[in-house]
Amino acid sequence: MSSIQTILLTGSDGFIGLHVAPALQAAGYTVMHSMLRAERFSEEQCMTELQGVDAVVNLVGLAHSNPRRVQEHDYRQVNAEFPTHLGCCALASGVQRFVHVSSVKAVHYQPALAPNDEANNVPAQDIYGASKYAGEQNLLQLDWRASQCVVLRPSLVYGTGVKANMRSLLRASRSRLCPELLDTGPRSMLNVNNFCSALMTVLAAEQIKEQLYIITDSNSLTVADIQKATRRAMMRESATWQLSAATISALLGALKVLPDAWLSPVSKPFSKLTESELYTARRFEQEFNWVARHGIDDAMPDMLEAL
Repeated sequence: MSSIQTILLTGSDGFIGLHVAPALQAAGYTVMHSMLRAERFSEEQCMTELQGVDAVVNLVGLAHSNPRRVQEHDYRQVNAEFPTHLGCCALASGVQRFVHVSSVKAVHYQPALAPNDEANNVPAQDIYGASKYAGEQNLLQLDWRASQCVVLRPSLVYGTGVKANMRSLLRASRSRLCPELLDTGPRSMLNVNNFCSALMTVLAAEQIKEQLYIITDSNSLTVADIQKATRRAMMRESATWQLSAATISALLGALKVLPDAWLSPVSKPFSKLTESELYTARRFEQEFNWVARHGIDDAMPDMLEAL
């Protein structure tokens, strides 16, 4: 077993962090909540926070946001520069393990290779993914000892307090007026409790073979799967009516005469929710004998209550 006892956790006030912190504490770890900020990183403060720390878990990240308010510089500062600064300090302090949480979006998804695994190392082209990829690469190029640094690439994480497109879908699915959306592609997703389990597996491991792992649930989900889970949690038997994703796509296509500023907030989230995107955690599962034990039905009641 690993001798890790005290963990410095960055990003503990984010969606995933609010689940990770109590899970680590329940497992017996001492969790130190970092006050470091990407926009005003202080090496002196960082080294102070690292005193007496056995491991670092970095959850700080800037996800997809309104491009009118978030600039390219912000993504690079948070997703690329911050983990690099933090990693350099952690390396200098001699921590036993540094776990950086990235995203499957760090690389360009290749449908022909579905499900994508760690062999796909083509950098993403969008600024969010590109900044995530840069953060990974900057960290992995540091002079770590064997098993000292690990990068985790989770697929879309869901659970209580989920935000963005998943939150919007859950809100809509509660209504009896919302149609069940048919013929959407399956997507790999990750229950936040499975993420916590995977993280603690990494922290407890004595030796780790690889430096990068994809983490995802065993079963993929379609929009209809999520809607059915919503109805089960609300004890409703069936959808009032159904609608094909192709029908909505055709409608959105007919509306292309409208300004992109009007159409984009609808069409882009729709594409993200309905297009197929599959990943595999086979490498992680085989090395650590890890099983994703939690599914959508486990999370749904609490997710709906938190809306």
